[in-house]
Amino acid sequence: MKYKLLKYVLLLTICISQFGCTEKVNKEIILLPDHFKGNAIIIYNQPNGIPDSIVNGVVIYKFPKNGILLCKGEQYIPNQMNNEYYYYNDKGLKKLPRYDDVKNDNNNSFIHNHQAGSYQKNDQTENFTFVAIGVGGNSWNEDFESYKIPDLIKKFKEGK
Repeated sequence: MKYKLLKYVLLLTICISQFGCTEKVNKEIILLPDHFKGNAIIIYNQPNGIPDSIVNGVVIYKFPKNGILLCKGEQYIPNQMNNEYYYYNDKGLKKLPRYDDVKNDNNNSFIHNHQAGSYQKNDQTENFTFVAIGVGGNSWNEDFESYKIPDLIKKFKEGK
C-alpha cells in the first residue's frame, strides 16, 4: 500500500513539474524601433509568431519596424507599473517615459497607454488576444481599433 501511494505521489510530482509550472512573469520590457510613433500591437497565440523570451521573470518583446508583434505564447499579466519601455537602434537603448512622467515637450515621445483586450468578430471566427501600446508626443491622439486585427495579421504575413 505504501509503495502504491509513493508511486502516485511521484507520478503527480512529475506531472506537475513538467506540465503545471510556468515561469512567473513579473515585468515586461518593451523594445520599440527608434522614433516609432503610433500603436504598437502584440497579438498572442499565433502559430507563426515568435517564441517568448523570458529571462529571470522578465518577458522581452522586441517590435519590428511596422509595430506589429506576433507571439506564439499567451499573454502574461504582470503589474504594468513594473514595465519598462525603450527605443532601440544599432547604438543601444533609450528609455521611454510614461505619460504621467513627461514635461510639456511636443518633441518628446512617451507611452500614452498600455491596454489589453481581445477581439472576436463572431462565434465562428478566431478570438484574438492583444495588447496595444500607444506611443507618441503631446499631440498624439490615435486610438487602437481592435476590429483591424485580422487585417493587420494578413498584412504582416504578406510582408507589408
